[in-house]
Amino acid sequence: MKAQSFALVCAAGLALTACGDMMDRPADVDPVTRAVSGNTLTYGNVALNVNPDGTLDGTTPAGDLRGTWMVQNGQWCDTIIEPEDQAGTTCMNVELGDSELTFINPDGSRGNTWQIQ
Repeated sequence: MKAQSFALVCAAGLALTACGDMMDRPADVDPVTRAVSGNTLTYGNVALNVNPDGTLDGTTPAGDLRGTWMVQNGQWCDTIIEPEDQAGTTCMNVELGDSELTFINPDGSRGNTWQIQ
């Protein structure tokens, strides 16, 4: 009986490990997240570190910027915490190009294109 229970626990552990490995595959992550996570987005003299833990930090002409980011329902969403005058959450459609991310304005026109470095 003990041997059978041990075998079941081992089998369950192996199954969970296999599931975890499948969930960590980059193919399961949307293309925008895969392209920007761990990289820096630059636009003019603004540079934002897009950290894999979902945080943003960087520099702007007005000073340091801090916030969070995620891709949700195909949109780039960020919440700016600092500077306080830019604080808030926005979500925008984006187009991923070759080493660049273009934000799409609410009216459908192309907005700023950021370089992915």
